[in-house]
Amino acid sequence: MFLTVVLELSPETAGFAVNALRAEQVPALRLPHVTQLRRASEQMHPRAFVLDTQHPGDEELSIILSMRATSRTGSLLVILVGETPTEALPMELCELVDAYICKPVEWRKVARTVIQLVNNRKPPSGVILLR
Repeated sequence: MFLTVVLELSPETAGFAVNALRAEQVPALRLPHVTQLRRASEQMHPRAFVLDTQHPGDEELSIILSMRATSRTGSLLVILVGETPTEALPMELCELVDAYICKPVEWRKVARTVIQLVNNRKPPSGVILLR
């Protein structure tokens, strides 16, 4: 059993990742605002973090750096979902993200990616592994 924390910066797809995770029986907590990340990470120790955004950039980099810094075990998996083509992602971001899924996306694939990576298995096709 593991917890996945979801932060949705993309209002068009809010709720989709959490719904898909819960449909796959994965405990998921949706955070409504970035200010709650540090507390959630320190108190709940999630195993996976899904960041749903539109165009990943500096804000997302800062968020992921914060999550990685508060991960006590260093085993936090970070799955980034966004609209930016893979080749246009900032290199600094790629170095911190375990997997990237480009929109439009089948949200069940996001949930399956979390499950597969937590269990040290290969993710579904179309998921780009970055670390």
